[in-house]
Amino acid sequence: MNGFCAAYWNERLHREIPATQLLKLTVEEVSPDKISLSSPLEPNLNGHGTGFAGSIYTIGITTGWTYLNAWERELGLNAKIVALDAAIRYSKPITDTIHANNESSISERAYLWPELLTNKKKFTERISILIGDSKVTAASKLDILFHISKR
Repeated sequence: MNGFCAAYWNERLHREIPATQLLKLTVEEVSPDKISLSSPLEPNLNGHGTGFAGSIYTIGITTGWTYLNAWERELGLNAKIVALDAAIRYSKPITDTIHANNESSISERAYLWPELLTNKKKFTERISILIGDSKVTAASKLDILFHISKR
């Protein structure tokens, strides 16, 4: 099953997570090693004319969740993936289109998921998401711990 199809994820996110429609969030690329989402600045503005912290956080969580769910779909697992814990650091303001992408690939670890689900029934996966704009790749960094379990 192809979990790495941007069109599929755009449709699914907008259907299952209505906030992604309001933020005009778009999955630009999803592959075994990379995920990239974007959102225009306009629906994500704060009172200072920069990216609203809540939008930046939401875009980061959605990026991480989509990347892990793409792997879950690719591997044909019947797993539930939920954010367990997250911490964000806002280093610089975002002043144009918001871009979010994974800091590193989980490819090697993802191939262990079927065995982990069989033996343990649940486990955690940590991922870091970089959020920025065209000028600053990592204006913010979101570290997320996801819980993955059998449905």
